[in-house]
Amino acid sequence: MKIETENKTKKSVVLGFISDIERAAGDILSLGSNVKASIFFLPTVKMKKLNWENRRIADTTDVLSFPLYNKKPYKPDAEGAVVLGDIMIDPFFASKKAKENKMTEQEETIFLIVHGLLHLCGFDHDTNKKEIRMNNMTERIIRNIHNAK
Repeated sequence: MKIETENKTKKSVVLGFISDIERAAGDILSLGSNVKASIFFLPTVKMKKLNWENRRIADTTDVLSFPLYNKKPYKPDAEGAVVLGDIMIDPFFASKKAKENKMTEQEETIFLIVHGLLHLCGFDHDTNKKEIRMNNMTERIIRNIHNAK
């Protein structure tokens, strides 16, 4: 799988681990090299606006996912690429949450990207059963990322 990133904030975001996420998520979720996702790092004001427009929540959030598909099979475009959708991350809020969770900003960012990718692949946490499944898959991918180092 391939992840494209764009930072639309003034906050520096270190992304040296993206290839590790691509490999681990691609392997575990059986996503081929033709599968793509985009990640945008957005300022808090923009995240708050998107959160209101899409979820009717008048506050910022750390991550939002906009999947193009509800479930497999994913349909390739004319060039054979499968675009799963977009992930939006507020790096300022993520930094705050990292401190609260006693994690590094990198660990929090990896968690948010994996969480967002799982949403793009049809995972959800709107029921207890689905939340357990999604949490287990998140842990499995993150463990795979760390084991590869």
